[in-house]
Amino acid sequence: MKLKKLLKNKTLHNLTGKLGLVTLGKLLTFVTVPIISKALGAENYGIYTYIITIASYAFLLANWGFLAKGIREIANPKFVNREVIQSITSSRFVLWLIGGCSVGLGFYLFSSDAQLIGYIVLAILANLGMSITIDYHFYGIKDALTPSLVHFGGQLLFLILIVFFVENKSDIVILLGINILYKLLEALVLFYIYRKKNDHTLKFKFSLTQTFEVFKNNFYLGLGAKASFFQSSFPILIIPYFLTQTDLGFYSAAYKLFLTTSLLVQSMNLVFSPWIVESKANQKKRRLLFIRLSTVYLLLGMLISVFFLVFGDLLVDWLFGDEFESSKIIIQYFAYFLIPIWPIFMLLSSFMNNYVKDQSFFRINIIQVLVIIILTPLLLKYFGLLGVVLSLTVSTLLLICLYFMSLKKDLWA
Repeated sequence: MKLKKLLKNKTLHNLTGKLGLVTLGKLLTFVTVPIISKALGAENYGIYTYIITIASYAFLLANWGFLAKGIREIANPKFVNREVIQSITSSRFVLWLIGGCSVGLGFYLFSSDAQLIGYIVLAILANLGMSITIDYHFYGIKDALTPSLVHFGGQLLFLILIVFFVENKSDIVILLGINILYKLLEALVLFYIYRKKNDHTLKFKFSLTQTFEVFKNNFYLGLGAKASFFQSSFPILIIPYFLTQTDLGFYSAAYKLFLTTSLLVQSMNLVFSPWIVESKANQKKRRLLFIRLSTVYLLLGMLISVFFLVFGDLLVDWLFGDEFESSKIIIQYFAYFLIPIWPIFMLLSSFMNNYVKDQSFFRINIIQVLVIIILTPLLLKYFGLLGVVLSLTVSTLLLICLYFMSLKKDLWA
């Protein structure tokens, strides 16, 4: 009976389905990354990473914690799903437009590099699909499989297109165009699936008043979440000023491998988020859930760390080639210092978001931003790229301690 019950368990289906698709998606990454990096070379791969990072800052407002907000509101029976989708998606689109126009205009006024400006505009357009996606709806109703399958399809399309069209260092424009296409298609497919399963239409209201209200209500959650974004993006912006674009290319290659860890754990968080929301109402249940998940995430961090220590050099050779030889030592730095603690950090972040501890989340992450701003340039100057990894590690350890202290009363009261 226990086996039969386990096989019918929706959490198990969501987790195995999503992680299975994530695994397949990572296998596709192992094909797409070497094609892109070898076609562009270390210097242009660094430039491509820089452009994508600038575009992510343009997307900052539209990505203001709305995924976490959407999941927890959809999972809450007090909210009407249709109204949540309409308000969040409308607001995200308006915020994407405001952020994109602001960054694009800023570079136009203060940069004399017309080619770089063109790249940045295309990278901003690539985020349009992300601004209108309703993946949070599916995660909120405990259907992690549908958005995972759609995203896998988008990654597969991305792979096919770059195989045929990305061949040399001048193909950054084509690569950015492919990004625009596949992300927009993913969003439209999710809309189509939602429409097929529901007998009502979505009516969007692109209003500045509504956008401001939604943004204001989500201010602390979003600002706290953006601190984590700043942690990962700030080093990419300053590395070229201390070292070179080529060094940024080496770091970007290693960071791309590290992100496979982050995406895997993020997928697990998306699956478990509705259960974390539900556990808040039951003291015994939330404590037990936290202990079980913490054990799993800690073990996962150690296993992934060992994997990269053993196979990191081989992965760099396989994915990036001889030109990225210097990336090998950087991925070892990640494996020794950051990867072992990263899963538990992401789990605690999920508990903070789903327990609606937005103001505490905000205050703690402001401390993180200050640590990153002070520590990263200092350690980068004296220790090179090792200093960047050490800075990320120190700030992550600090957040783990502060998150746990903030959650202690909720979990053990």
